[in-house]
Amino acid sequence: MRVGERFHAMTLREFLTLRFPHVEWPLWKEVVDDGHIRRGTTALRAEDRVRAGDQLAHVRPAMVEPVIATGIDVIFADEHILGLAKPAPLPVHPSGRYFKHALTTIIAEARPEAPVWVVHRLDADTTGVLIFARNRDAARDLCEQFRKGEPRKIYLARVSGEPSSQSFECDAPIAPGTGRGGMKRSAPDGLPSRTRFDVIARLGGGTTLLRVTPITGRTHQITLHLRELGFPIIGDHAYSDAWSEHHASSGATARLEPHAFELTIRHPGDTMPLVLRAPAPEWAAVSRSEARA
Repeated sequence: MRVGERFHAMTLREFLTLRFPHVEWPLWKEVVDDGHIRRGTTALRAEDRVRAGDQLAHVRPAMVEPVIATGIDVIFADEHILGLAKPAPLPVHPSGRYFKHALTTIIAEARPEAPVWVVHRLDADTTGVLIFARNRDAARDLCEQFRKGEPRKIYLARVSGEPSSQSFECDAPIAPGTGRGGMKRSAPDGLPSRTRFDVIARLGGGTTLLRVTPITGRTHQITLHLRELGFPIIGDHAYSDAWSEHHASSGATARLEPHAFELTIRHPGDTMPLVLRAPAPEWAAVSRSEARA
């Protein structure tokens, strides 16, 4: 990692978090504390200063990366945008235990002559619509749209429990930063957050299929808000206090992360609305015999 002029005299922590904004500090802290960020042969500490022109090395111990899903489908492509249906598990960026096993790395190796720009992301275990910009102008336009919260997102989620209303919302504020294991938590003085939920079908085993519309876009917002409402994602061992019960009652063999079903943006080329959809996963399919009013 070469330290550019704009990072001169920053601490290592400042450099890493500004240079790689998609990687949260707790992940870097573990790497730094283990002595894996080095200048020459010297392991740097978080408070050490870096200098313009420094060549830093991230020394990775020998390891076997976790298995990922590679069934990536193209759902839209033109000179401005690449739209994919992302499978899971598959992280967007290299981070933590993932280096080559990341979507951006796969794209770069498949099409080294056609770079793409990341404009938003999905969690590693979340499936669905993910878009990349294919030129710098499109990247600036799309990043600004996401910064302003303009894109309209619709997710699908299968949860444990049966809401009493067909439509409901959660506006629990979410604390900045992350706690143990990268989890988020609600807090009265947290960041404003709001999610709308609509029942699609009430299913067997006390589970419900929901259409989810996040009004704001906080990290882990959907799973955290569902926990706050008492309807955790099926198999959610991170945000459910009774994971084993939900797991057993649903018959699920894995956590069913929200699926990014639909994304509406303003096309950076002609400014017209563009709607992209990713086919619903098997767990979102509803048979007539299974659904109840």
